[in-house]
Amino acid sequence: MFNVSASTNGTGRGSVGGLDSNGWYNAGSVVSNMAVANAESYFSGWLGTENLKSNPASFTMNGARNEEAIFKRKPIFRGMTNAVNPHLKIEYLDFGSN
Repeated sequence: MFNVSASTNGTGRGSVGGLDSNGWYNAGSVVSNMAVANAESYFSGWLGTENLKSNPASFTMNGARNEEAIFKRKPIFRGMTNAVNPHLKIEYLDFGSN
């Protein structure tokens, strides 16, 4: 039997689901886990044994694994009016803070 664990990382927020509560699987078992991003974030990929981009991700247990879901913060588009020229609108991206 092999253990798999999942965690989250990155500038965004989210959660990981789909794994059995104990995390132990027989060799050869196909395991699927899914990343769910919060509203202000998006899923970027998995960092771990295979660095998968699919979601949900499926893999065959052939050893212990630690899969990390990477979430990134969505940019927020903001605009403001130029005080010198009120007809000129300046737009920029605000990536916020952690």
